[in-house]
Amino acid sequence: DHTEGLLCVSFSPNDRWIATGGFDNTLRLWRTDSGKRLGVIKDFFGAVRSVSWSPDGKSFATGSDDRSVRVWRVVAEDDGIEVQLQWSSGCDVVVASDARIQGAVDLSRVNRTLLLQRGAIGGDD
Repeated sequence: DHTEGLLCVSFSPNDRWIATGGFDNTLRLWRTDSGKRLGVIKDFFGAVRSVSWSPDGKSFATGSDDRSVRVWRVVAEDDGIEVQLQWSSGCDVVVASDARIQGAVDLSRVNRTLLLQRGAIGGDD
């Protein structure tokens, strides 16, 4: 159902849903038991290259060529699921797949220290 090639596929921890992302700048959610598409997220301005579910299956994160990392909350309903973008203005979070924080700005000294302790490189420290 994607209009261009797939880049990522991820099963939810409970094996009820599959999330797929691709070159068509969309993320699609599917039921595993029927193959029925549950929804399409079109909020991306670049290919969706990665999707990863939280261990409890209540949310998942996406990574896109538009340089966004977004966390989505899944709300199960009788006739399907609803997906909502999660946003927290009071939390400073950096996600890096290659352990580099070069170019990151406005990180507190504590956050920079924590990232450096976890093997991240780059930044001013």
